Amino acid sequence: MASVAAHTHLTPEEYLAFERKATTKHEYLNGQIVAMSGASFAHNFITVNIATSLFEHYQQIVSLKDYILISQDEVRVEHYCCQESKWLQTEFQGLEDVLSLLSIGCELRLSDIYRRVKVASG
Repeated sequence: MASVAAHTHLTPEEYLAFERKATTKHEYLNGQIVAMSGASFAHNFITVNIATSLFEHYQQIVSLKDYILISQDEVRVEHYCCQESKWLQTEFQGLEDVLSLLSIGCELRLSDIYRRVKVASG
């Protein structure tokens, strides 16, 4: 006999706690958790195209100091930092690397970013 799952309304905080532990991705929709399907190659290409176009526009925002791109397929983080109206790029590819966001006083270890993520090793 099949059982009926109880429908529980979750707060955004409860959803985030659940999502951090989940092995698959979900959406939060009106208090409900909905499983997301995997992205297609076309979806990934579109996402990259949009991100590139957005970054070109974001560079014109005076208050924007840092812009970060994180690869899901390999250990690679691109950090764009605005210093004196010029954008400088730094690329990180080692789990031992630390990304410093001086504008907000934050440091992110790549080992923390990629925790529980299976990525290709260089």
